[in-house]
Amino acid sequence: MSATTTVSSYYSSVFVAGATGVTGMHVAKALLNHQSAKQVSILVREGSEEKATELVNSGAKVVKGDVLNMSEEELTKALESVEVVVSVIQGHDDKTMFDGQLKLLNAAKKAGVKKFLPSSFGFNYNLVNYGDSLFMDTKKKFVVELEKSGLEYVQLHVGAFAHYASSPSFVMKYDKDSNTVSLSGDFDVKFGITTSQDIGKFAAEAALRRDITKHNVTVRDDYLSVREIAQLVYGSDVKLNLVQTTEELKKSINERSTALDKYSTRLDENCF
Repeated sequence: MSATTTVSSYYSSVFVAGATGVTGMHVAKALLNHQSAKQVSILVREGSEEKATELVNSGAKVVKGDVLNMSEEELTKALESVEVVVSVIQGHDDKTMFDGQLKLLNAAKKAGVKKFLPSSFGFNYNLVNYGDSLFMDTKKKFVVELEKSGLEYVQLHVGAFAHYASSPSFVMKYDKDSNTVSLSGDFDVKFGITTSQDIGKFAAEAALRRDITKHNVTVRDDYLSVREIAQLVYGSDVKLNLVQTTEELKKSINERSTALDKYSTRLDENCF
């Protein structure tokens, strides 16, 4: 905390949904370690209590339940006296990422919460169009509701998670026997990556600081190419195998999309 930023410049009571996940754990830890956070509550679903042990030992207050099974009234009661809600819930469907977060948002409004951070972690979905990614479509749709809510908010975009970007099944495939990394695309295009630990620290600061609001905040630890990541993870002598160029990959995707559109049209004609 800088000399010009006082404790009064920060909120002190925060509620984290999704705190027992990989990213959520780092967010909750960073909040618990932040000197301005006086009360950190975490939503823990049944069966995940053991995962929350470290957080509880560090001072977190447990609220049992989850956004899908709790009623809006129950969530509202859990959010009494909370100033900031941080959603780190994960899912690949509307039920969790839209319906669940919307219920949490509505409860936050009723409880008098000041600020809401949605589960926006990852690439900036505001830079893509609807239809480009069903997963990002859900996030974009929720942000529309968030902006209408009247609450302060911060969308935090962190690029690729470092532990995913370096895994052998994220964008590259690694064959141990031949010490070869295979990729469709471009080995030398750089993209932003951020570690989970730093995501937690960035999220805690964005959540608690009163002057960060109604912002799209983009943070990165570094910009690396697949070539650089492969050499860092597997050594400088790793072999690189380009399966498809970027143009070939785009053509392949477009061909599959066209085939799917034709199939969908035939289904419509036969079913309606």
